[in-house]
Amino acid sequence: MEPFRDSLAGRLLAIAGALPLAAGASVLWDSGGMGTVVIITAVFAAILLGICGLGLALEDYGGYAVAGVLFLPPALLLYTPLVAVAMHAPVARFAMAVGAVMLFAVGLRGTISGERSALARTPDHRTA
Repeated sequence: MEPFRDSLAGRLLAIAGALPLAAGASVLWDSGGMGTVVIITAVFAAILLGICGLGLALEDYGGYAVAGVLFLPPALLLYTPLVAVAMHAPVARFAMAVGAVMLFAVGLRGTISGERSALARTPDHRTA
């Protein structure tokens, strides 16, 4: 069985964690502006990706699914104050951006390396 981080469920959950962090690092929460819409949309999309990832993880990775169910609500609860702190502290926005890049790298690692290895295995058809 493949490791959890290489499974579709693991990738979806990694991207679900990265999406709100990337949105919070790239826009500011403003009253009624576009930043608010982007952040709320990113959180909504992360919830949907998290539900799909947890559903996929239930059968083969039960322990990870339980950990995800226990981790997701507190993470969402702590996200709002983190966005508020990030408005006034650029170092928090930088930390959110670094975390998002790391989670996107985990989520997309197998996809990108799989494409490169598939390209490397493609025979070269040269005609003389």
